[in-house]
Parts: sequence; structure tokens; C-alpha cells
Amino acid sequence: MNHKKCPLCHSESGTLSELIPSDLLIRLYQDHFSIDTASLFEGNATIRYMACRACSLRYLSPPITGDDAFYQALQKFDWYYMPDKWEFRETSPHIQPQDRVLEVAAAKDIFLKR
Repeated sequence: MNHKKCPLCHSESGTLSELIPSDLLIRLYQDHFSIDTASLFEGNATIRYMACRACSLRYLSPPITGDDAFYQALQKFDWYYMPDKWEFRETSPHIQPQDRVLEVAAAKDIFLKR
């Protein structure tokens, strides 16, 4: 994977902001949420925290995605399905009434209802 390529705008202008040891992230998930994430980070001793100079997106490289057990564990927290998120506020002004929207992973349709 090209760790400098932005997943949002596909610019190759990503710069390294920080190197994060995977074992730190695993320990933080365990300590704060009692979630075992060790299997998610297998083969990745270090995660790059990147910043895109073109669109300002911050992203992890390689991208780490949760499995079913991870998201099942997160759903137990009240804050996981918040009715107001920053991405809702940022995106809403760009959607017109006639636009069609696909909400991916919309467990409670919170964004569409908004």
C-alpha cells in the first residue's frame, strides 16, 4: 500500500505526523474499553498517522478496520451512536433535498433521519 496516498482525495501528498506502536493502541483499547484488538494489528508493529496536504484528512496507514467482535463491543457504549457527530455537521450543508445519499454502516439511520 502506498502510505502517502490519501484515502479521501487520492493525493500523494500525505506526510507522516506520527509513528504509533501497535502495542500502545492495543493496550489503550484494552485499558479504556476492555476490547481485545490484538488480532486487528497483526503484522503491523507500527501504524503511521498521516496528514494529507491537499484535503487535510488525517488517516492511519495501513488502515486498520475492526471485525464484527470489535463493533459489537463498541455498540455497548452509549456514546457510540451519538445523534450529533462532527461529520454530520460538516456533510449536511453539501446535501440538497433532491440529492440521493447512501449511508454506509447506518445501524440506526441517524444521519439519514437528520
